[in-house]
Amino acid sequence: MRLAVISDIHANKEALDEVMESIKHRSINSIFCLGDLVNYGTDFEYCIDFVENRAETCVMGNHDSTVIGRDPLWHMNREARRSARWTMARLTHEQRSYLESLPMDHSHNDILFTHGSPESPDRWHYITNWFDAARQFDNFQERICMVGHSHIPGIYNNREEGNFYSERIHSLDPESRYIVNVGSVGQPRDRDPRASYVVIDEGEGTVEFVRVEYDVEKASKKIASEGMSNFNARRILEGI
Repeated sequence: MRLAVISDIHANKEALDEVMESIKHRSINSIFCLGDLVNYGTDFEYCIDFVENRAETCVMGNHDSTVIGRDPLWHMNREARRSARWTMARLTHEQRSYLESLPMDHSHNDILFTHGSPESPDRWHYITNWFDAARQFDNFQERICMVGHSHIPGIYNNREEGNFYSERIHSLDPESRYIVNVGSVGQPRDRDPRASYVVIDEGEGTVEFVRVEYDVEKASKKIASEGMSNFNARRILEGI
């Protein structure tokens, strides 16, 4: 089985469409989503509908949780709060119900899918480096844990210190366990504005990081035109 894992779409239709075009050419059997379908971007309706109908499973992200009222707005910075309020005012009952149905995590074939970290997934811990990752290996039983949340791609194992991310296919050591941060479709923050996602080949025992060009200027102009956040409109142009 070949799985595509996407995360942190953040209502960015332009990025999602190009990622899906890339996935179409990679013989993917199933798509898994790690949450944060909404906020920052403008096309939350499109992104929710896509994930609901195309993904095998989607887990809850912190922005999803906030717009349905499970997490308080004050947990977010000012720019994120503005975007969340804009989204909350426009969510339909059906969209809210779908977001409310999302689980905090999901286990499949020795792979755990969660948004932030396996430790108290509703607390939204970040994994941005090996030291963050090292503390998490005792918090899940599966061989691989797939996360997003930080918008920074990474691959960490429990036997060797470091982040071994690069835009290529990584062969997994059968003696090691892994935490893989898939990065972000809609708002990368590793100073590379290209959309990021991961392909897992269960038969070959590999993880591939894929980066995809998209019309980031169009997405940025949409955010600015809605008056949501000039800062968020600018940051996606630079991947910060």
